[in-house]
Amino acid sequence: MTLSVIALAVDSSYDNSEDPLIAKSYLDAQIAELESKYEAEIAALEEELNDRLDKLINSSDSDIIYIESSSFTSLTLEKGDVITSDGGILEVILVSGRAITVVPENASNLANLTNGAILVDGTYLVKNHLVLIAEDDGRGIKAVSSSGAEILIRGEYTVEHTN
Repeated sequence: MTLSVIALAVDSSYDNSEDPLIAKSYLDAQIAELESKYEAEIAALEEELNDRLDKLINSSDSDIIYIESSSFTSLTLEKGDVITSDGGILEVILVSGRAITVVPENASNLANLTNGAILVDGTYLVKNHLVLIAEDDGRGIKAVSSSGAEILIRGEYTVEHTN
């Protein structure tokens, strides 16, 4: 009888949370759960990538390129290329070459955020100055030098090759 009481006391105080041993079936179930979670995430990312590629491929037929980005990207424009906002705020920094502003009639002017200047249509950009294009109403930047222009750009944009 005494041994039964001791056995019950030992068994009730056993804490299996500190036991390093686990069942293989439990481990297999946890791995399968993680695999399905990550496979779903990978599938979603692949679908997003394919959508972006389709958009890029389809736009090349009309000689217009759509790019989405949340950080500055280096871009080389050829002479005559016009870059405009594609649905939001666009920030541009001229690194090399020559470029002018494109401002359609009845559209607001562009803003040089570096020195606070207002840029009207046909104004030459100053190198290393941050220019803001606030809407997708046709305002943009046009490369005018024979060697084109190198820019840093952030935001969604469209490049139209006009030459």
